[in-house]
Amino acid sequence: MAQQSDFFKRLFGFESPEHTAQKAESPTLDEPWRELDWGEKQKNLKYVQEYKPEQDDIRYLRVLLYGPVGAGKSSFINSVSSVLRGRMTIPALASATTSDKSFTKKYETHKFNKGRGRAKTFYPLVFNDFMGLEDGTNRGVHADDIKLALEGHLKEGYEFNQVAPISQDDPGYNPTPSADDRVHVLVCVMSANTPQMNSSVLEKMKSVRETASDLGIPQMAMMTCIDEAYCEIDKDLRTVYKSKYLRKKMKDFSSAVGIPVNCIFPVKNYSEEIDMNDDIDTLILSALRKMVDFGDDFIEKAEMAAVGAEDNNMEDNGSAGEKDHKAASQPEGPKLETALQIYQPGNSHTETSSAMMDNLGMEQDDGDESSSEKSTETSFAMMDNLGGTQSQNGNCDEGMEQDDGDESSSEKSTGSNTDDPSTRSRLRDGWSNLTDKLPTLAKLEQSNQTTNSERLSFSSHFKPPAPVVKVHYISTSDTFGADTAIMKQLKNNLKSSVQLEETTRRNCSIIIVFCPVGLNYESEVKSAMEKEAVSSSGKPFIVVLMHHTRHPDYSTAECDVSEVLKNVFYVHVFYHETKPGLLECSQNARAIKLIEDVLLSKK
Repeated sequence: MAQQSDFFKRLFGFESPEHTAQKAESPTLDEPWRELDWGEKQKNLKYVQEYKPEQDDIRYLRVLLYGPVGAGKSSFINSVSSVLRGRMTIPALASATTSDKSFTKKYETHKFNKGRGRAKTFYPLVFNDFMGLEDGTNRGVHADDIKLALEGHLKEGYEFNQVAPISQDDPGYNPTPSADDRVHVLVCVMSANTPQMNSSVLEKMKSVRETASDLGIPQMAMMTCIDEAYCEIDKDLRTVYKSKYLRKKMKDFSSAVGIPVNCIFPVKNYSEEIDMNDDIDTLILSALRKMVDFGDDFIEKAEMAAVGAEDNNMEDNGSAGEKDHKAASQPEGPKLETALQIYQPGNSHTETSSAMMDNLGMEQDDGDESSSEKSTETSFAMMDNLGGTQSQNGNCDEGMEQDDGDESSSEKSTGSNTDDPSTRSRLRDGWSNLTDKLPTLAKLEQSNQTTNSERLSFSSHFKPPAPVVKVHYISTSDTFGADTAIMKQLKNNLKSSVQLEETTRRNCSIIIVFCPVGLNYESEVKSAMEKEAVSSSGKPFIVVLMHHTRHPDYSTAECDVSEVLKNVFYVHVFYHETKPGLLECSQNARAIKLIEDVLLSKK
């Protein structure tokens, strides 16, 4: 047959109709339409395993999975976990039956274990699984819930409500999401074995995609069940990119949802297998590497935008400072500080000024009788400092400068006695002017109902704020929230002496490095010290060596890091995931006190 076809082609310049028909009917292409190196499994695995976000305030690259019911989201999470750990695992419960009801009911974060036993940590890559999108209204997860999850507003364990999306007063709502809570990659999971997707589900997917686009979040799609959709792939997984059916399916999905074809990846989840398969791993790792790249690009872009905004704020503050300086050089109206400078303890004033000081809780010296002769002069001086105008006839006008007048009138005004009716009239007018300028003090004077027990001293009422120490902290691995608990405890313990302000590495005055350690403590500490955020910061830092243990009397004698941490201040603390924060023990109390002493030295 082949010889006849070749003869026909040489004779007429084209192949025989029979051969052309046979070729057109072939379900596969001669060459793959997308290149994939099936021998790069180990290379891609190492790439994913060694990834760490560069930004200090982001511990995990967060991937959000969404899609129709039964698309294989939970199975994909299990497959990724198996690939990373090199053995079969099932961190996410998945349903083996086909149903139009979603198996996932809660918003969960799936972390992937790295290492075993005491040395167990987590990869800096997490997946959030969502309730499936169901056909019709009030069914499945609300698109609004997915939108809020993109911004980090859903807390771990939030139980989905099919009737209504989450509200801001719900306990599962996070009002102040951090950069670590936000989603960095949005991944749509759909089955290649689905004949046609319902229009209502497609509309929900488009709505989610539009929100992600507005937030600048990169988007991908995983096409699962490829072995069920095309029998040739089930026989040989390496024909995946030769399948005409699969290529058309991906193009149709791209047109329907709007995700580019080069962002759609066919994968096969582990379902029937009990042992690992290199070809399955290769497809999953190919997609996983792109997730890491896309997410890391988004994190870097967000960081650059934040730095740019910070620089703009500094410029704006500089401009505002120049305006304030110019404004300060111009004549101003009366200020509260001016009046308070006059009413210092030990001075004598008129009955009115004494009452005002009394209401402010300020002590007044009794003085002698001669001091009352100076009260009028002091009152006029006070009004003069506040900007009141004293004219020749003794009345206080609204002007800001004092009329020169003649010497005789000046002598009369300063030499007046409070028994003189005209002097009392001038004082009343002056006090009225003063209360217009200082409404707060006027209110205090007019109320005059504060008892001695309720009065505050001037010094306590106007107590200056505690100095600020700007701190930036980094966690080199998962601490089960112990790092956050430590920072909260430090803030609370030091609040009367110093204000701890969490800020960026660029603006901080000291860095705290939370470093969970296990059996390989030396390499873990070295790795922490080599992080760019620490090694290139040029800032002093504290290293908190965190030991994962249940025992408060755990010994750290074997964890000798003195050579690794030469000239570096470090402490040992104990924590465990079953107890929030740190264990209650003397070792942790001493460590917290030592950290506090270092922070106090920075104020």
